[in-house]
Amino acid sequence: MIQAIKEVGDTILRRENKTPLSTLIQNPKAENVVAIVFEKRWDSFEFLEVKLEEFDSGKVDRYLYRKGSANGANITPTSKVTEIEKTFNLKIKGWFEGMNLSSFEIDEEGKLFLSGLKSAFIATKEKIRNKLKDYENERNMMLTVKIKEEEKEKYIGDYKVFQSYLLQTVTKKDTKVAGTNRLCSLCEVTKSSVLGKLDTFKFYTLDKPGFISSGFKEEDAWKNYPVCSDCKLSLEEGKKFLIDKRRFNFYGFPYYIIPKFMIGSGEVRESAGTHREYNKRRANSW
Repeated sequence: MIQAIKEVGDTILRRENKTPLSTLIQNPKAENVVAIVFEKRWDSFEFLEVKLEEFDSGKVDRYLYRKGSANGANITPTSKVTEIEKTFNLKIKGWFEGMNLSSFEIDEEGKLFLSGLKSAFIATKEKIRNKLKDYENERNMMLTVKIKEEEKEKYIGDYKVFQSYLLQTVTKKDTKVAGTNRLCSLCEVTKSSVLGKLDTFKFYTLDKPGFISSGFKEEDAWKNYPVCSDCKLSLEEGKKFLIDKRRFNFYGFPYYIIPKFMIGSGEVRESAGTHREYNKRRANSW
């Protein structure tokens, strides 16, 4: 199954010539966007407003959304909303307060940018929290940060410093458990580094002792499921394809149809008909 998903991802990456960043960015699939807007003034920032926008799927790369841990901040200050105050505290406020620039390779200009934005946020967080109460009754929302600069409003994904922050954060998280000069279990090629704490799919986890081999030492857990960084990107892209194109429901039970290439990897094409039509034909066949 994992190999088949990886082959689908390989094909999409090759066909669309996608970058690692665009692969790691996820689609929040919201209906509305609540934006916390700051204005950049020379080397400092000033909070302007909280505004409601319509979600635009064409701006997914600009929203720069990637989910983090359930009980912590996301990788960037963009998040799906459950309860707006709870999401603000955990995902947005938590991101700014947890920002640690000393562990990232970011130039001095980038550090000044992020530290200035953090200072403006911390100074006005209570004001922002009160403004967000106006949107408590909105549904299917996403919460993010925007920056007004030279009379234009930009999303965090428009800034290379945020892009770099996302890439480095994901890489650091993946390489906490890794092996060097080892064979990747998917492409079967010896790579300089293989990841051992891959979380693309939640059915594989290292938070239980039974999942850790070699004397239950987490640092050796890469032996269970060694995957190189290239194959990780293929799995991420393959998973996106399954969620967007091959996820169905059968009497309330969600499932995926995973394509399997008979002779190597081929072209991924749209299936005939919509998901609803497919489910209808399937139900009538019983």
